[in-house]
Amino acid sequence: MDKRIFSNILILTVLIAPFHVFAQNTTKISEQKLIFADDFKNDSIGGYPHQWKGNAKAVIETNINFNGRWMKLQSQGTYVPLFEKVLPETFAVEFDYIYEVNGSGNNSTELTFFNRQNQTPLDADFPGEQGVKIYLGDFLVSYLCYNNSNISDKTAGENRSVTIDQHNVTKVRIEIRKELVKLQINGDLVLKIQRSAGHQSQFNTFRLSLWGSVAAPLIGNFMISEM
Repeated sequence: MDKRIFSNILILTVLIAPFHVFAQNTTKISEQKLIFADDFKNDSIGGYPHQWKGNAKAVIETNINFNGRWMKLQSQGTYVPLFEKVLPETFAVEFDYIYEVNGSGNNSTELTFFNRQNQTPLDADFPGEQGVKIYLGDFLVSYLCYNNSNISDKTAGENRSVTIDQHNVTKVRIEIRKELVKLQINGDLVLKIQRSAGHQSQFNTFRLSLWGSVAAPLIGNFMISEM
C-alpha cells in the first residue's frame, strides 16, 4: 500500500474514533433515561393501544394532516401507560396533542401525578399521599395541588390563558421536580406549580383522564424520561 494512502487512512481513523465512542455513549445515556415511549406504530388502526390500560374507549387513528399514528381518547374515564420502571424524583412527560371537541361542556384533558400506595391508577380519584393535576382546556390551563390523602385538602391554581388550537399539533411538556412542576406548551412556560416543603413525595403514578363527553383529543409521540 502506498505510504501516503496508509497515512491518510490512519489519520481518518484517529479522527473518527472519538466521534464513534461519543455516539455510542450518547445512545446509551438516552436509553438509560428513557422510561416509556410510544408512537403507536406497532398498534393496529382501529384497535386499542397495547401499551396502555384504561376504563374508557380509545382507538388508534391516522390523521390526513399529520404523519404517524395517534391515540384518540373517546370517552369519559382514565388512561394509563404501562411501564415497569419506577418513576424517578425528576422526570418529564411530553407528547404531541391534537385538541378535538364534539360540542360544548367540560372540554379539558386532565394530566394527573399521584403518590399512591394501595390503589391502582384506575381507582377512584384520590391522590394517596400527594398529587398534582393539570387541566388542558382550549383557552386556559389550571391545576390542583394535593397536600395529603384528603381529596379536599388541595390548593387550586390560578387559571392561565393559553391558546390550544383545534386540529393543530400542540407540543406539551411537563417537568416534575421535587420542589417545582412546570408545564410548557409549544416551548413556552405556561405554569409553575410550587410544591410546598414537607409535601414533596416522589410520584409513582401518571395518568390521562377525561371527565366529560365533549373532549376527544389525539395523543402522539408520547414519552416519559428521566431528567
